[in-house]
Amino acid sequence: MSSLIRVEWTLVSKARLTVARPCGRCGQLRPFASTNKFRLNANGSRLDAWLIYACQSCSHRWNREVMKRKPVSAVPSDLLSALQANDQMLAETLAANLGGHPSGPSKPSDFELQRRVVPSKGKVAGTPAVLCIRNPGRVPVRLDRILSAGLSLPRRDIKCLVKSGDLTVPGGSRNTFRKALPPYLELMTNTEDRPLIDALFAGCSKPTG
Repeated sequence: MSSLIRVEWTLVSKARLTVARPCGRCGQLRPFASTNKFRLNANGSRLDAWLIYACQSCSHRWNREVMKRKPVSAVPSDLLSALQANDQMLAETLAANLGGHPSGPSKPSDFELQRRVVPSKGKVAGTPAVLCIRNPGRVPVRLDRILSAGLSLPRRDIKCLVKSGDLTVPGGSRNTFRKALPPYLELMTNTEDRPLIDALFAGCSKPTG
């Protein structure tokens, strides 16, 4: 048995989602993009929350409703903390869920990876690490392309790792690696290959808990 180590990659889109709407300052239809900041208003025991957008031409602000007259007691504490802290991942997730259009062409290079090691809980046999990939902004990119970028390996090498069983998706198949990444996915690294494990940890921030 070995300690279970979770490596987490989060995709951050370089192409911002925009919403076309009339701008009160420009006087015409303009693209608005999320500022990744929230506005909160507590009225007694009820909470209103908005995601703040800005006109891409003049920076005029628009507050997009996230919740209205929600009982504070019904808002999960972690969600409330994220709203108060202007959590970037939450903002990108909400912007994607609320809808919009990419500000530029969608390409495999239109994302970067934020990496960290998640504190270990429990044990697992024969698995040195679990790779958790988050895609809060729903970047339309294939899993094998993400792994190629994250591990600095050509896609043919990723294909070999999948074929040998060194990289697997629980409940998935080899075709999963050729499909667009969902909002969340876990992969198992069924190997002790040192270069692969080193590449997995490369650029990761240290665990905070």
